[in-house]
Amino acid sequence: MEVIIHLIFQVIKIAIQATLYGYLFLKLFSNINKSDPHSWFQKITANKRRFRFLSRILISITLFIWMFSYWGDHGLGDHARIPIGNGKSIEQINGTMSYIRPSGHEFETYSINSYSVKGSYCVGQKKNKSSYFVWDLESNIIQTLKSKDEYYLIAKKLNLPDEYKFVEFWEGYKNFWGTWRFWLLP
Repeated sequence: MEVIIHLIFQVIKIAIQATLYGYLFLKLFSNINKSDPHSWFQKITANKRRFRFLSRILISITLFIWMFSYWGDHGLGDHARIPIGNGKSIEQINGTMSYIRPSGHEFETYSINSYSVKGSYCVGQKKNKSSYFVWDLESNIIQTLKSKDEYYLIAKKLNLPDEYKFVEFWEGYKNFWGTWRFWLLP
């Protein structure tokens, strides 16, 4: 049920964004027409009503497709997602369980508590908070470490962030999706 409600909200948001973007394109093309009245822009914008309609449809379709792309998918309903690079993401279900899917865990969840991404590495604490992980995003291989000392040895060698830079899922979600992406993308 949450997915359907969120999808309806997204479709309404896309319609509003498409209307605003269509208006901006019309204004932009109209300004270009003033500088060169015989340009191909003049032919496109001659019928303003048709231009607005077609641009809204084209922009809506583009935004809807973007919403389901790797960089545009933030999840629907009770599923939330943060893309972190190399086709990998950090996900959360029901607002409670954050997880990743490294090699060997594609069909199960590797539960995490907090994380940080630097370069091609995602590091963090596992759900039980007593062990750490270092996930190489390029090779999709994860290394589980049993103690903080083990983590800091590897972190120093690979120049990875300290534990105090780890963020929990919702803080990372707000940092990634709550910025300009919230207003300009679906």
